[in-house]
Amino acid sequence: MTEWKVLHKPSRNMEAIILTKWQAIDITYQCPNCGADRATTWLFPDEGVEYVDECCNRLVMFEPKEGDEEE
Repeated sequence: MTEWKVLHKPSRNMEAIILTKWQAIDITYQCPNCGADRATTWLFPDEGVEYVDECCNRLVMFEPKEGDEEE
């Protein structure tokens, strides 16, 4: 799992907000390979997600934090 922090809640990406009905959030994290600061929009933060980050072509996995749905 990749550690992450909330950058904007709700997301500032209006397309994501409309698509998810205000669920999307913007998060920041570090590339698991080189440690570069990265950011992305997580469409459904109540569900885990994984994808290959284009920074170093490494898999990143995000899991919801405990109690996060009530923040």
